[in-house]
Amino acid sequence: MGLDIKDLKLNQYHRSILNSGFRYLLQSESSTQQDFTSGTSGNSSPRLFPEPWQSIFQDTKPPIYCFFTYWELSYDLQYSSEKSAKRMHLFKNIISSLKWPEEKVVFWPATYINYTEFTLDADSFWEGVKKLQPVYLICFGKTVFSALFPERSFQVSQFTTTDNMNVLSLPGPNDMLPDNREAKRKVWHALKNLTISCPA
Repeated sequence: MGLDIKDLKLNQYHRSILNSGFRYLLQSESSTQQDFTSGTSGNSSPRLFPEPWQSIFQDTKPPIYCFFTYWELSYDLQYSSEKSAKRMHLFKNIISSLKWPEEKVVFWPATYINYTEFTLDADSFWEGVKKLQPVYLICFGKTVFSALFPERSFQVSQFTTTDNMNVLSLPGPNDMLPDNREAKRKVWHALKNLTISCPA
C-alpha cells in the first residue's frame, strides 16, 4: 500500500518540495536532529537559522557535494505557483539526468521573501556554507551570483575560494526556461564535468 503524501506532517517549506518530487530533501527530522546534536558537548547548542534555512539544515545530513542556489529559491520553497513548479521540475530533471547521489545535493537559499520582495540574507547563507562545507557552490543566475560575490563580474565560469570551495556561476532557471537550449547546454556541459563521487 502506497504512502499518501497528505498523511505526512510537513511544514509549509517542505510540502511544495515533496509535491515536486524532491523527496531526497525530506529525511526524518528525528534521525537528522540526532545526527546534528550527538556531536555537541556541554551546554552548547547549534545555531538556529531563520526559515526556510532551519528546516533545510535539520533535514540535511553531511557530507554535502553541492549547494544549488538561485535568486527565487526562497519563493519556490514556500509557495506554489506555475513558475515555481517549472523551476523545480527543471532541477529535478537536471539532477536525475546527471545521475548524482540525490541526497548529496542541497538547495540552500540566499534570500528570504516578504510577499514579492526578495532580500539577501548573506549571514544565513554563508553560515550554512561554513557548517555544511559543500564541495561545490553552484549559483544559477546573475542576480544571486552578483549578490553573493559583488566583487566579481558574472560569467559562466568556475573559480576556487580561499577556503578551497569550488564556485560555479551558471545561467539561472529563468534563463533556461521555457526552452533556451543554449543556456541549458552551458549548464549541462559545466555540471556533467564535475567530479561527484561517494566518499570512502
